[in-house]
Amino acid sequence: MKPRVVLLSVLDPCEARGLAAEVGAAHSFGADVVPICSATVRRRGASETLDPVPARRVQAALAAAFERPVDALLVGTLPGLAHARVLARLLEHTLPETLLLAPQSPSPDMGRPGRFTRNLLRRRILPEATVVLLERQAVATLLGCAADATIEQAARAVQGTGALAAWVVDQGPYGRGVDYLATATGGGLLDYPRGHGPGYSAVAGGLAALLAAGMDLREAVERAHRHARGVGDTAYAPVRRARATP
Repeated sequence: MKPRVVLLSVLDPCEARGLAAEVGAAHSFGADVVPICSATVRRRGASETLDPVPARRVQAALAAAFERPVDALLVGTLPGLAHARVLARLLEHTLPETLLLAPQSPSPDMGRPGRFTRNLLRRRILPEATVVLLERQAVATLLGCAADATIEQAARAVQGTGALAAWVVDQGPYGRGVDYLATATGGGLLDYPRGHGPGYSAVAGGLAALLAAGMDLREAVERAHRHARGVGDTAYAPVRRARATP
């Protein structure tokens, strides 16, 4: 039986971002995908704004999706406090086996999450997460940690909320991408040419499907990364894998 994955995310006209990319990646790994749109990105010239779906509609869609067993729930960007409350109430009564949180950093036009939304995420949603996938600058915004914190410090700050694991993405020197995966047993660093780096949404969708199928976290991270880069399993070679740190 196919693993069943619910994707709650933003619909972006750019198919490389948001719900479309997440659905495509999850489908590619054989998941039965249930997409739920939380908001739509509107573009006018160079500016972007979020057009939220009413929270009551999101709540109804989640309730319908969870009438059947759900192996994994991927939550992307939540457009407001009402949507965060809907998710928090759901998790109080129905916690999927895998909960992956992957909110994207908003553009300056969209603004940052409000104080009450950030508090709700930190206190009632992040502690329930299996994995949190974040860009480093989003960690500073969400958790209030120092903007100059290292990528490992940012990952550990996410874990400090109660999440089982944190995967933090950053821009390294000389145009390289740097990811850090922190788990209860240690951590590992991966860097790669940024021009060939994975799409953030595709990584999240693939990771959700692989974890829903029962794959080990570290293996799922590597396979999701390979797929998002468009590189086959046998051809993939990380540039540098740092020694795990306790």
